[in-house]
Amino acid sequence: MDFIKPIALFFVSPLNITVLLAAIAVLLWRGNKPQTAHRCGLLALTVFIVFSQPYVANLLLYPLEFGSLSVKSEQIVTDSSVDVIYVPACYYETKGDITEIARFSPCSLQRLTQAAILAKQTTARVVVTGGHFLADKEVAYADKAKSLLMALGVAADSISAIAEGTTTMEEIVAARELFANKHVLVVSSATHGYRLQAMFTALAKRMDFYPVDYNSNGDLAVFLSIPSASALESSHKSLYEYAAIIKHILTENS
Repeated sequence: MDFIKPIALFFVSPLNITVLLAAIAVLLWRGNKPQTAHRCGLLALTVFIVFSQPYVANLLLYPLEFGSLSVKSEQIVTDSSVDVIYVPACYYETKGDITEIARFSPCSLQRLTQAAILAKQTTARVVVTGGHFLADKEVAYADKAKSLLMALGVAADSISAIAEGTTTMEEIVAARELFANKHVLVVSSATHGYRLQAMFTALAKRMDFYPVDYNSNGDLAVFLSIPSASALESSHKSLYEYAAIIKHILTENS
């Protein structure tokens, strides 16, 4: 079943679909099927134009970040009732001659910075996870995340770094003993709330969610613009998350 994941990852990218359809159109044209080639090329152009519109990206993101699939505690709890602040992995670049802070992806920086702020407002233990999924397999994400938290002023003895897991579910399972019968405040990207809440069912006494790393502002005003690379990427992120939610539901019910 491992072969299904790369296929799914390919087809949740509008850019990949556009390139695939364009390539098929070229092959059809060379195969003396101009009408079919024209339709396929038109479909490729339509996919590109639609998913590169910021308005379409906002529509796709809205249910995840603000609508029926969003999760945000009505009042973020920052008092002594919080036992654990949990930060799932994002990414850390191990290649290139760049400064240390530049190695952390924007989602990593937002999650870890917010976790450090919350840690100073509570007595909670900070838990970071993430195994050896980076370009350099000798480096564990959790270890780098802990180093950044310490640089941001969080005491080393109040951080648990679990250097395991290459997926969100694997990370949560690896740290599940730290969540048992605890009030857990999860800090992660806004699109992840629904899936994380489902994953924490029956794991923790209580789970609250602190969203960061928004891809939209929730404004659904209709407008047209020239194709946008950022909109294309936002569409990709939202489609990926919908696919991940479906996968989790199917896995749980199987």
